[in-house]
Amino acid sequence: GIPKEKKAIFLATQPIPGNEKITYEVMKALEGREDVFLIIKTHPREYDLDFYYEYAKKFGIDFKLFKSDLYETLFCSDLLITKNSTVALEAMILDIPSITTNLTGLPDIFPFAKFNCTLQLDSAGLYKDSIFGLLFEEKKRKALLKKQNTFLSKYVYKIDGKASQRIFDLMIN
Repeated sequence: GIPKEKKAIFLATQPIPGNEKITYEVMKALEGREDVFLIIKTHPREYDLDFYYEYAKKFGIDFKLFKSDLYETLFCSDLLITKNSTVALEAMILDIPSITTNLTGLPDIFPFAKFNCTLQLDSAGLYKDSIFGLLFEEKKRKALLKKQNTFLSKYVYKIDGKASQRIFDLMIN
């Protein structure tokens, strides 16, 4: 149900402090844009979903809310935004630029940006330029994807579909 003519932004939420504020800032940044579509994948432990609909109505955002289908949804996305979910790692593997965000002032559980593999947003005023820069400016997008690939090479190793074979070979040797 994602319009083909629009860029898809995937917001992977978490039931943690700051989730509502992050959602608010993302939707505020998208206000008035007809060229994007917001996909929100809520965390399985999230039960109060009313504020998503309230913010979407306030800012006139075209969006879909999902509780499942993580990989199918991620595969259809042009950009991921999350606080510090491991979904960011999965997005990197699929060559999707990732934004991590923290508006709480609390330390991140896993600070992806510390490894220089995501664009980190710690200020509400940065959302609009950052989101649209990664969606529509090829130079910015490619620069972040290069950093993500460097991170993956160092910490995930090769993304070649042969991980099981390497593990098997190690076990045999």
